[in-house]
Amino acid sequence: LVNEEEGSYRVEVRSGALKATRIAGKRVEKLLDQLPLVAGVATQAQGEFVIRDIEQLRRGPRDRVAHLVEQLRAMDAKVGEFPEGVVIKGGFPLRGARIDCANDPAFAQAFAAAGLLAEAVTELDGTETIEETIPGFFDTLASITEEKK
Repeated sequence: LVNEEEGSYRVEVRSGALKATRIAGKRVEKLLDQLPLVAGVATQAQGEFVIRDIEQLRRGPRDRVAHLVEQLRAMDAKVGEFPEGVVIKGGFPLRGARIDCANDPAFAQAFAAAGLLAEAVTELDGTETIEETIPGFFDTLASITEEKK
């Protein structure tokens, strides 16, 4: 981040190859809410990306880990599931699919991004709640991804 003026920043980004890693313990606690996005990005990393200690996401009305794995597999992601986490073998292209975001803003955000990487069209169902969390999300995404003429 570069401070342009008071209250205004410019983000400078450098590209590089994504490398697989292992996330567990206290590190994973910090990204539980962003886990679907991290998993989607992990599909593009080189090697095996392991995410452990996410059992708490299996509790409640829906097993969010199982749902995440199911949706990633619908896009041909190479993902394995075990009781306490997932392993994603990255570096393979994603294919477009019809994705159930389950009215979970984290899933909508993650699969919107994954859809941009897919080789064909990705359709998202159950995205209604993202507007409550991130107003204008899809409009913003469209504005930054549209081709400039």
